[in-house]
Amino acid sequence: MKAFWEYCCDFGHRWHLTRDSDSEESDCNIYCHKGHEAVTLRREVFSSYVEVAIHPASRMVNEVTRHVDHEYEFFIVVRDIHGTEERFSQRIYSWSQTNSLLEKFRNVSPNTAWRILDNLDSNNYK
Repeated sequence: MKAFWEYCCDFGHRWHLTRDSDSEESDCNIYCHKGHEAVTLRREVFSSYVEVAIHPASRMVNEVTRHVDHEYEFFIVVRDIHGTEERFSQRIYSWSQTNSLLEKFRNVSPNTAWRILDNLDSNNYK
């Protein structure tokens, strides 16, 4: 399970890493950018929301003419925060459609996100 690891040294410098919650501590992680050793560490497991990204749908269909198809269209990519599952939309969307659809994934569980993505793909949204 992924976790947010926040370190702090005696000089008030803070740095954070995103790592597995049960991973071993490593010497290279316990020093700030000024070389001071961490004196505190706080680990917080990420909530069970999803990451949402956009992936360009463009592809070169003719290398001779350099013609690109779907140049300004995108797939929606949804991942659970712990990296165990990732799904791409089956449909492609314009930039404005993509931006409006991303809001549907705010603060939802992975199961809800998969249902939303399935519904988007089954509806003739484009």
